[in-house]
Amino acid sequence: MARAEGAVLDDRVPDDIAQKFRAMPADMGTSILADRVADRPLEWDVRNGVIARLGRAHGLPTPISDVLVPLSRGRERPTGLSPDTPARGSPPTPNAPMAPPFPAGPSG
Repeated sequence: MARAEGAVLDDRVPDDIAQKFRAMPADMGTSILADRVADRPLEWDVRNGVIARLGRAHGLPTPISDVLVPLSRGRERPTGLSPDTPARGSPPTPNAPMAPPFPAGPSG
C-alpha cells in the first residue's frame, strides 16, 4: 500500500520489519491490547481500516484487513455500558450482565 501511495521502499523493508517483530519479547503486547485491557476505544480503523480503504482506492486486495477490522469492531464494548458489561462477541462472564446485541431504541 505504501508503494501505491508513492512511497519509495527498498525490497528488504518487509523482511526488516518482520525481523524486528521476531526480536521483540514474546510477552510484549500491542497498543491495541493495552487499550482493550484498559477499556479504551480501539484504534482498528486508523491502523487497518485505512489499509482497506486505500486498497479499494488503488484496486489492491486487502484480505486480512477486510476480515480483521469488522471482526475487531464486534469485540468492542458499546459506548455507555459499564466496564462490567462484556464486549459484544465475548463469552459470558459468570455473574456479569450480558451486553444487549443492539442499543435499546426509543421503545426501550
